[in-house]
Order: sequence, then structure tokens, then C-alpha cells
Amino acid sequence: AAGLFGNFGQTSYAAAKMGIVGFTRALALEGAKTNIKANVIAPMARTRMTEELAGDLAERLQPEKVSPLVAYLCHSSNELTGQIFSVGAGRVARVGVGVGRGLTFPEPDVDRIAAQIDEVLAEQDLVFPSHIYEEMQLLLEPTATGGTS
Repeated sequence: AAGLFGNFGQTSYAAAKMGIVGFTRALALEGAKTNIKANVIAPMARTRMTEELAGDLAERLQPEKVSPLVAYLCHSSNELTGQIFSVGAGRVARVGVGVGRGLTFPEPDVDRIAAQIDEVLAEQDLVFPSHIYEEMQLLLEPTATGGTS
């Protein structure tokens, strides 16, 4: 979770964890031809290192509540690959890397972007590409135009 969402005081740790996400997403694409599955879990579980930090929540963060997802993903019947999961305290959730539709600026400049940054940051209609070419496809789709040329 530190890599996916950030955590104060864990810059290098977060960078390493997000590197695992990129590695796994690429591995899922490369392994598809030989039926290799690769997924990421961002576990929230109590350890000796973290139990003091979790406070009252620590009692609910048993590692045993993470392992069933691991077992499911390792089972031969699993077809999921390239997915990211947040798991802890009995909760299992998909995490997505999404991209907004954005704006197309015929001649982008600082002032135009600044004037329309709220539209650039808009979260409606997020797309969750499964590979880089799906994101590149967004460049070909008609989108709202930012400003005039």
C-alpha cells in the first residue's frame, strides 16, 4: 500500500514496492503466451515491525486473513493475471491504475493547462488500461479540446 498510495517517511520503500507493480504487470503480459499468471497483492497484515503502528486495528490484521487470496491466485483454476489486490482484515479489493480522458490541447502551454487543470484532473470516465497500447489508444479518441489554437 505504501507504493500504491504513499506513506510519510517511506519514500524509498514506496518506490521499490511500486517497482514490483510495474514488474508484475509487464510479466503478466510477457507470460501470457506460456500461461504464466502474475498478480500483485498489497497486504495489510500485522508483523512484529508494524503491530505497534496499527493501534486498535492490529488485532484484525492477522496474516491468516491474507493467505486465502494468495492460495486462490496460486491455484491452477485461476485465470486472473496483471491484477492488483489490496487485502487485509478479511477485506479483498481490486486496485486499479486508471487514467482520465483528459483534454487535448492543440498547442499546449502553461497558461491553458493551468486554466483547465480541474478538467485534466477529472475522475469521471476513468479508463483502466491493461497495457501501454490501451493508454496510447486514448490519443486517437476524440476528447474535449483544451482552449483554442
